[in-house]
Amino acid sequence: MCRAHHLPSGRGDQQPRIPHDVAHESAYGANHNCFNAQWSPDSRQVAAWDDAGHDDSRPGPCTEPGGSAYEPQLTEAGQRQVGAAYIDAFFRRYLTGDKRFDAMLTGRRHPPAHIAPVDVTADRP
Repeated sequence: MCRAHHLPSGRGDQQPRIPHDVAHESAYGANHNCFNAQWSPDSRQVAAWDDAGHDDSRPGPCTEPGGSAYEPQLTEAGQRQVGAAYIDAFFRRYLTGDKRFDAMLTGRRHPPAHIAPVDVTADRP
C-alpha cells in the first residue's frame, strides 16, 4: 500500500462536531506497516516488512498493489510525523472541543504538507 487511510471522525450514535460525519485522510507515499514501529522494516522484528508495492526497475517510489501511479515513499519517521499530526488534531478536537483543528480535519488546511500530500474527504450522514 502506498497510500494510508485512517481516522474516522464520528460514527454510530456519536454526534459529529464538525459539519461532516466521517472524515478520511490519505497520506500519499505512506505504508500501512510503517505507522507501527513493530511492523516496520527498521524494527528488525520477525515478520516486519514493507507492504508497499514496489517495482525493482523504479527504486524509491511505491504504488498501491496492482496500481500504476508511483509516488515517493515516505520515510518511517516522516510517515509517523504525518500520522501524529492528524491523530493529535483528532483527539484535541473530539476530546477537548478545540475547534482550531477543524480546518485540518476537513481538509481546508494541510500543515504536514511539507512532508507529504494529504487528501481529506468527508462523507455526510
